[in-house]
Amino acid sequence: MRWITSPPIISVPLVALLLALGSGPTEGLPLPLWGLFLVAYGAATAFHSMNLSTRRGGLAFFTNLTAQGLVLAFVSPAVGVTPIVSWLGLALASSGMVGLVSLGISKGPSGQRQPISPEQISISDIQQELKSLETELDIPSMIPLPALWGQGGVILKANREAKLLLGTNDLEGKELDKMINPSLHELELGGTGWLVFRRSLEGEDLVLLSPKGEGSGGDDSDFVDPKTGLYSDRYARRRGEEEIERARRYRRWLSMALLKLELESLSQGPIPRSFQEEAYNRLIATVKKTIRTSDLAFHLKDDCVLLLLPETPSSGARTLFDRIKAQLNKLFEEGEAAPYRPRLMGGFSFYGGNGTTSYGQMLEEAYSNMALNED
Repeated sequence: MRWITSPPIISVPLVALLLALGSGPTEGLPLPLWGLFLVAYGAATAFHSMNLSTRRGGLAFFTNLTAQGLVLAFVSPAVGVTPIVSWLGLALASSGMVGLVSLGISKGPSGQRQPISPEQISISDIQQELKSLETELDIPSMIPLPALWGQGGVILKANREAKLLLGTNDLEGKELDKMINPSLHELELGGTGWLVFRRSLEGEDLVLLSPKGEGSGGDDSDFVDPKTGLYSDRYARRRGEEEIERARRYRRWLSMALLKLELESLSQGPIPRSFQEEAYNRLIATVKKTIRTSDLAFHLKDDCVLLLLPETPSSGARTLFDRIKAQLNKLFEEGEAAPYRPRLMGGFSFYGGNGTTSYGQMLEEAYSNMALNED
């Protein structure tokens, strides 16, 4: 009577139930997907029958779970059942396949765990296995910090982060000590301080670079502009490159907006310094009030305000600029009459996460199109 639990016997009432529940819009699946479904379902059914004949109940259960999950995942959208059921089927099928893999790994051909005696394992076997595992996993590429892997003083592997930091793609084959001085525990690269961690074992070397914490040296003025409370010009380049690299790694949007406030005199003579500072302070206050917590604002040396806007399309950057401009104009209209007229200009650049760019390129683009956005 074990045939009663075979996948087709259970699938028939399951399909009937799905037909009864289907009341929404249906989605036709391409023929190749239906072919894939039939092949996978047939394989699960055949494997289930084989497991019953050998009395492997655990494997039979997981093959049945996989088969019914496939039915839910493929039939549900075709008969108009809510997408939740399809996702549930996908989860069941995945669970069944994970169970099959787990049982297949943990059991030998006879269905029993194969005991391993200590005499069968040697240190050399373990070392050889670890070396093959290192080759398969490509460990340096999995490290999110700049990393170099060498042997006999020669670089064997270098991850992308190390190549970007050192400015070359041809690190493999070069002498490790010439690239990273072994006597240094700290170094300066790309305008950023780095801590050097080196580990040597049996002729192999691993060098890892970690950025120094913001509190490890210098004062707050390196990162925060004391005049405005925004991030400093010096910090803008470092943080800009970090945000660009993050956008590239995760294929996310990154927008840049550059704000410049100019004052047009309404009377003869230059505008007093006190009026210029008052107008600029109003701009800074408006920026702080308007941007999101995830946005970054920097005070540049030429008194422009730079905004880095993660997860923001180019249209979003222009919308933010328009909002800041409207708020600023409202402040001036409600304030006391001043002998000048403010004019806010904006420059924009955008990186979609594909290809390569740099902070300098994006900033240059923002400056170059600033004149195009004048009133």
